[in-house]
Amino acid sequence: MTTRSRFLWSFTLLLIAAAALRIIRINEQGFWFDELFSVYFARFDLALMYKGIALEGTKLPLYYTLIHYLLPSTHVELILRLLSAAFGLLCIPVTFVVVRTLLNESIAWWAAVLLTIDPFHVHYSREARPYTLMLLAALVAMLAFANLVRRSDRRWWPVLIAAHMALFITNLFALFIPLVQFLYLIFNLKRAGRLLIMWIVSNAIAIIPLVVWYAYMFVAREGQLRLAASWFPLTTPADLLYSFWNFTLGYLPVLTPTIAMMLLILICLALLGIRYGSQFPRHRFSLFLCWLTPVLLVWFIGLRRPLYGDRYLIVVLPALLTLIAAGILSLGSLPLRRAVQALVVIAMLWGTWQIYDNPENRREEWREAAQLIEANQQPNDAIFTSELNAAISLAFYYHGDVPIHPASDLPDGGIPEEIGSTRPYRFWLVIGYAEFSPHRLGQPYRLDWDANRTSIEKQFKIPPTATILRVQPFAGISVIEYEVK
Repeated sequence: MTTRSRFLWSFTLLLIAAAALRIIRINEQGFWFDELFSVYFARFDLALMYKGIALEGTKLPLYYTLIHYLLPSTHVELILRLLSAAFGLLCIPVTFVVVRTLLNESIAWWAAVLLTIDPFHVHYSREARPYTLMLLAALVAMLAFANLVRRSDRRWWPVLIAAHMALFITNLFALFIPLVQFLYLIFNLKRAGRLLIMWIVSNAIAIIPLVVWYAYMFVAREGQLRLAASWFPLTTPADLLYSFWNFTLGYLPVLTPTIAMMLLILICLALLGIRYGSQFPRHRFSLFLCWLTPVLLVWFIGLRRPLYGDRYLIVVLPALLTLIAAGILSLGSLPLRRAVQALVVIAMLWGTWQIYDNPENRREEWREAAQLIEANQQPNDAIFTSELNAAISLAFYYHGDVPIHPASDLPDGGIPEEIGSTRPYRFWLVIGYAEFSPHRLGQPYRLDWDANRTSIEKQFKIPPTATILRVQPFAGISVIEYEVK
């Protein structure tokens, strides 16, 4: 078997392993709210969908347009998650080609291996959200840019423009990819300066759809634009460590000694990778260092505005894994290198396995909550949810005849003592809640009802004649059944 044939077989097996990690038990859990948000808007006709996304104010239209045309009538979770898995799978060979173009095949191979087993990438390859689409477009853009830098191949300009167009109307954080390229061009102005003018022209073309979209949003929102992710807290110095943890081992809220040791090893490998990169031409390796700057920039902005979220920074993941791969290969002793390779692979696979089996990584269980109500409802029941978002989420899975009312939209903000002239009657109170963390991959805990009952009943003005028949906690949701006599 020739070297090329052996490589092709090895890479094929790697892609098969990557597909298995992303598909296994992919539909075991139902959609959580962000995924349901995607489907909620994608089911509208295009004009109404675009208006809804514009009014929401933080989303861009490409992913929603794509799934609008792909949305099936059945097996929605499976089809949309498989779409994300397909984008995630394509990221692996593109990462290999980008790194090989700029550095060498050995580093490229290990960067592809690490991306294959990376828990953060596996997680978002299993969600019906646009993050793997954004990363794929970013990698294609960086591949085109790498070929323009290294070979001045003009055939890559249309690819760069198309990739940037896709990026700009997928997620606003995708603007950091051209920022990375701009920083590279400025730092290597003597060598790459001649590309700068064409690069500016290409981005002026690529940004046209985004400008049109923001003009439409400006009109739809009557002059109000929303750029910050207000549900996130402001950043702290610890967030950079948490992000590194998330990008490599898959963040869980308990820092054990074993995880701390592995994080230290991975940080050392990344630093060794930077040192190892000095043997390559500076104009090639410096692109990977520029590629990491969005994390620092968003973190710095996040000190003042709520903006910092790891999933929005997924575009830097290939650069970080490339540095770690270079650090592994910089180890001079072959036995040490093999030992470190095995240790890193085992640690990242362990992080990926937590996605399947660790309760901390459970999504919101709207599907289970809806099934509980359907199995126990009576004709004169009513369903009240804590907010409109909870009503949208529950309605996706609930197929019964009992109407769903957001309690927050009731005239007096509380649960009525009777529905029409019906009394006694039963009602279900469905409360959704979330932990807004910039790093959390999984979904929230189960609510301690005993500790929160008084405040919840006061908030929703539960009638004093109501008695509790059932309390059922789920991940991120609680379902309480009352009877009003």
